[in-house]
Amino acid sequence: RRRASQRGAPAPDAPLTLDDWDRGIDPTIFLKKVDKSGAVVPSEIKPEELLIDYYRGRNFRDWFWEMAASSFVKWTGEDNWGKAVTASAKRFKAFQQKETRFEFRGLPFSQQEVTNIHFELKKTAECKLRAVTTAGKPQLQVLVTGATGFIGMNLLGAVAEDDSVSKVYCVVWDQELKGLSVEEFKKNMMDNLAIRPELRSKFFFSRSDPHHDDGCQRGVQGLKSPHTPVAVLVVVTWGVAKFGKQRQTVELDDWSKGIDPSIYIKKIDKSGEEVPGEIKPEELLIDYYRGRNYRDYFAEMLAAAAVRWTGDDNWGKAVTASAKKLKAFQPKETLFEFRELPFSQEDVTNIHFELKKTAESKLRAVTKAGKPQLQVLVTGGTGFIGMNLLGAVAEDDTVSKVYCVVWDQELKGLSVEEFKKNMMGMLDIPPQLRSKYELLLGDVTKPRMNLGEKDLALLRPKITHVVHLAASVSFEDPYEDMFRSNVTATQKVLEFAHELQEAPNSRFVNFISTETCYIHGRGVDLCREDRLHFPRDYYNNHYELTKALADLYGRHFMLEKRLRCISLCPAITVGDWRTGNNYGDSKVINAAANAFGQISIMLGQQSWLVRAAVKPLLCFPGLREAKLNLVPADRVTQGLH
Repeated sequence: RRRASQRGAPAPDAPLTLDDWDRGIDPTIFLKKVDKSGAVVPSEIKPEELLIDYYRGRNFRDWFWEMAASSFVKWTGEDNWGKAVTASAKRFKAFQQKETRFEFRGLPFSQQEVTNIHFELKKTAECKLRAVTTAGKPQLQVLVTGATGFIGMNLLGAVAEDDSVSKVYCVVWDQELKGLSVEEFKKNMMDNLAIRPELRSKFFFSRSDPHHDDGCQRGVQGLKSPHTPVAVLVVVTWGVAKFGKQRQTVELDDWSKGIDPSIYIKKIDKSGEEVPGEIKPEELLIDYYRGRNYRDYFAEMLAAAAVRWTGDDNWGKAVTASAKKLKAFQPKETLFEFRELPFSQEDVTNIHFELKKTAESKLRAVTKAGKPQLQVLVTGGTGFIGMNLLGAVAEDDTVSKVYCVVWDQELKGLSVEEFKKNMMGMLDIPPQLRSKYELLLGDVTKPRMNLGEKDLALLRPKITHVVHLAASVSFEDPYEDMFRSNVTATQKVLEFAHELQEAPNSRFVNFISTETCYIHGRGVDLCREDRLHFPRDYYNNHYELTKALADLYGRHFMLEKRLRCISLCPAITVGDWRTGNNYGDSKVINAAANAFGQISIMLGQQSWLVRAAVKPLLCFPGLREAKLNLVPADRVTQGLH
């Protein structure tokens, strides 16, 4: 008691009073340590004593048996096994008995007093709210602290268009200004929240330090009105948002500012606050993470080996769980997220409904005698899916014309007619149907796809659908090249499709594109069509990353410009499901099969002695538990068709 008194703490068994909160940060002021009998132990309480890591470090037996019980639950799938292990450990006294525990000091109020005070305050608040309500609508003025934090920023954005809140006073810490004036800081903040200029007069900023009495008094000085009550709402946030380059949402114009990933992606810390700074493209890939977190990579490899040896996924989960408990995994200090689009979920739902209805109306307009009369523009028609699509529509009488945009470098010195003849021959399209196809020279990475005015005048009144299939599928190309081929190309084709949609007497129905299911990253169990999240385990390569950015831009363009869009995200596309032909695949199945075949051919050219020695060692490469995510090309074509 004497030591506690010397530190300014209350007596160990005394209730906590309001004045005690001004005595310092010593946990002994607010908590008490009690023994098994419930008696208070008068000793100093260190902050680290209140955390689980302190307990685990000194009670390793408890921690070991907890881990064993958890592992049994994971292996068996039965909670009873964990309970059985815990009970056995306690019976054999394997658990170390806790000599003391901690409790918060009691407040000097009985339960009845708390109930009465709550009732009184609720009634008074209802009375005050009625007093500031006119014509059924509250007239509120709100004082906010912590407005630059995560919740605070969301609150300010939410009340911007709320006509029941007429004024918002934000108390800003001096250090948050970082040399800016209050007006400059307010402008940056309003820009980040995308608050319209006509609504910004609702917000008033005052500089202060909420950690000191004089700072708070200075911050609210002059804010009170003798005529209009001020509702005080305190939003407490520990992270201070940093402005300047930070952006909460991505605008459509931002997509034209360059290929820097930080324009479209943000890095956040554990508290959810954005970490300002450059984001390198390689940081977004799993190989970068593995190269700097070898312990994680080793633990993942060990878990995969456990699954391989046992044939049971639960063993892999048990190894992973044990590695986490042993802190073999290095905690991620930062995560990545795509920047939010400036649309609420309600906006998205309404826009989707509107576009769907308009598309149905447009399709009816180009339908005669119950049969659509379609003219289609295709990019990437020389690619794997594109060739399948061109072949599929050859005998489809609902498609009267197909315009195929080809890059001049694809011609390889041939004329357009010679290239078309070769292409039709590869697709086995009968000569009488080849007039349906017309090839146009263009470049999907250029405005209007670099088509001539004559071609544009031809297309505007005719095209009903734009099918965008052009993309780079290389896994090894640098980020800059992949961004140009996948994101910039999508941007230009979308703009062209929008021009067709807005043209006078337009027959345009829909824009259709293909991305990949891997825009959602690695090991995701459930993906949502209405939302794209940056994967916690990063992307495998720049192909997946740039296709995700292309999909995000497509969503943004659709919502902003009201372009009627459909995006398909197939798995790895190979072969034909009816014949089993595996044509078109060179990286997934055929890569291993071709390598194995080449080795077999080379072996056949050797002497009988070499063949006899090596052949027993040969087996087709692969893992029994490996999973492939495949879809036949003709199934994808059916989806497009």
